[in-house]
Amino acid sequence: MADLSFGKLVRFLLILLPLAFTAIILLWLFMFFGPGGVIDQKSVYAELQAVEIEYRNQKLETPFILAPDKNREDRIAGFESDDAHFPFVWIALSRRNRDARLYMVPGDAKLRISCQRVMDFLKRNVVVANVAIFLRDQCHNNPKTEVSGAGKG
Repeated sequence: MADLSFGKLVRFLLILLPLAFTAIILLWLFMFFGPGGVIDQKSVYAELQAVEIEYRNQKLETPFILAPDKNREDRIAGFESDDAHFPFVWIALSRRNRDARLYMVPGDAKLRISCQRVMDFLKRNVVVANVAIFLRDQCHNNPKTEVSGAGKG
């Protein structure tokens, strides 16, 4: 009787293991190639990096809004940064990735913006929730540390 149950267990495992392996592979492929996956994210980061390079050495009044065009699928906003090498932080306003993080270049930048300007910006612009949360977390209430003017938006 013990041999019979062991045989059933072996057959069950021989069926279950390939199915589980197949499910894991399909999940990985979806996460990599599906909407919001690694391949999909590359286009957003490419847009942000191109904007960062284009505007890096320009004087901009922040927040600076770029509308979608033939080269850009997303609305992108530029905010003043605390980093001398990267004077602006560029954020895709209408997308969030699978991890509920925002698309931002450079990825570890700190913004230089007052809370009042963040509130004004959020009143005038539609953004995904994680962008609004990030902007509120990054703002400060000391207007003396902010250099640029009211911005366009």
